[in-house]
Amino acid sequence: MNKQIDKLLSKATSVALVAHINPDGDAYGSLSASYKYIKSKFGCEVDCFAETNNIADEFANIVKEINFNVEPRNNYSVCIVLDSADKTRLGKFVSVFDSSETTICIDHHITNIGYADINIIREISSNCELIYHLLKDNKFKFDKEIMSRLYVGMLTDTNNFTTSLVNENTYLALADFARVGVNITELYKLFYSNSLVQFKLLAFAMNSVQMYNDNTIMVMQITKSQMNKVGATKEDLNGIINQAFNIRKCLSALLITPRDDKMHCSLRCKQGIDVSSVATVYGGGGHKEASAFKVDKFTKNMLNDIIASLTLQISKLPTDNKQWF
Repeated sequence: MNKQIDKLLSKATSVALVAHINPDGDAYGSLSASYKYIKSKFGCEVDCFAETNNIADEFANIVKEINFNVEPRNNYSVCIVLDSADKTRLGKFVSVFDSSETTICIDHHITNIGYADINIIREISSNCELIYHLLKDNKFKFDKEIMSRLYVGMLTDTNNFTTSLVNENTYLALADFARVGVNITELYKLFYSNSLVQFKLLAFAMNSVQMYNDNTIMVMQITKSQMNKVGATKEDLNGIINQAFNIRKCLSALLITPRDDKMHCSLRCKQGIDVSSVATVYGGGGHKEASAFKVDKFTKNMLNDIIASLTLQISKLPTDNKQWF
């Protein structure tokens, strides 16, 4: 991936790849691309771990070679953590990290303080874009399968390349993907279409909308009973907030959903607001434009504090007088 990591991998007898709990497209893309890279270049034993009850249908194909049910070894030569802002996000597989001889963290979250032996942390559009740049800097000859997996992670984590961290380097990566045969159009259609269950969840979210601060802040909720009603799993919740958060005047959104025995609170924003500063108050984290946290119970006082924090940030935004044409 880079010379330092490749040197470690060339001597490793076993490698663990670990992503965050409830993995999304960026986590799965990072895992599968790294898995194929290490297997093809070094041929060592590679085990992959990510705590989840189910792999969402749309991601099943990009991780089809990976056995997520393998029993962890007592220790690994190298453990690489992917797309995880802090160690607690590894869930039950934190033990894999703790028992490994050398640990590496490759991550793009602004809230990551660096908890591994080797930390490669860059604030960039997605973890898959970070891996792309590491491979390119190391002059790795790209192939269609690895690039397709990286593209999926970039596509889904940037909400179709619409976040502020997308820049010219992101689009240069897309040009490289196209050159090796990645079917950008068809993959976009696949990952930006909903299952019937997701469509119903989106309807629940939109029907629950409450607007605050002159319609600049949106709050939505999906309940456990609603998920049970349509047979949804927590994996079906992926992307719901991105699709719902599309009202022109709205600058920030909060989606509250049940996850296991806790309440999961996803935050999104536009135009220079920093929702990671809100998430960290409750022990969460992420990006300025996309963050999350979990609590045992979401209260009215929490909602009021979040609304107040976002309202204050919005009040400090410069007047938007951009001329587009």
